[in-house]
Amino acid sequence: MEDYDEGKSSEIEQRIKKLQGKLKSSQNVFNRKSIVEELSKLEQERLSSGNLFSDTDQSERAADSPTEEFPVLAQLREHYARLLSQVKAQEKDVQAVFLYTQYFDDEFLGMLTERKLKLDVKFSLEREVFYNLFSELARKRDDYLAEARRIHAGDYSKSYEEDILRRLVEMRHNLFIDSDRFFRRLGRFTDALVEDIDGEGILCQNAEERLEYDVIDREKVLPGRTVKEALRMLGELCDEVVDYLDIPDFQR
Repeated sequence: MEDYDEGKSSEIEQRIKKLQGKLKSSQNVFNRKSIVEELSKLEQERLSSGNLFSDTDQSERAADSPTEEFPVLAQLREHYARLLSQVKAQEKDVQAVFLYTQYFDDEFLGMLTERKLKLDVKFSLEREVFYNLFSELARKRDDYLAEARRIHAGDYSKSYEEDILRRLVEMRHNLFIDSDRFFRRLGRFTDALVEDIDGEGILCQNAEERLEYDVIDREKVLPGRTVKEALRMLGELCDEVVDYLDIPDFQR
């Protein structure tokens, strides 16, 4: 019976992973709705087996840890051990979103200020947009975690189980889409600045200036680096997040 249950669980996991891939790549509203409904039913089956969030055991997670393909994420898994333990019940893609966004918040968000990054007028206005966009993304990230924990604790009426799981699937999908949209836009912004620094050098006016922080600041990676180096690092982060999420670029 145990072998049968494990085989059934594995089959559900494979079906869920396949549908999640389809959901990421689907542009059709009706197709997405149908996929979400099917996913929510599979989530319900997984919940009934007591395996809704921990879809693999710890040894499998360790073996699946990205190293060469996603080097930033591999480092973040070690650097943010406490955060990772707080979200370990979530599937690995959700864990990755938490790690990437926390790293951006700690190291790069504070750099997007006039004091740290001196830009021309057009790019200064564009820069201001990212604060609101990231605040909204962080809110959706935290809302998803709160909802997932509520379901994991069984704090809901069983009669609404399917509706609640459908909502969770939609929230998770939107979290991935919004993360992709944010880091794509930020990546284009950063790439334009780096390209200009390597060329005419008129958009960023302090490219060679070294970033300085107080000891009480959260930034640990950027102090002492030049603005140009920091922008390149930010660009690499954005590229990796977009590659990891692997969502078609139909958001433009």
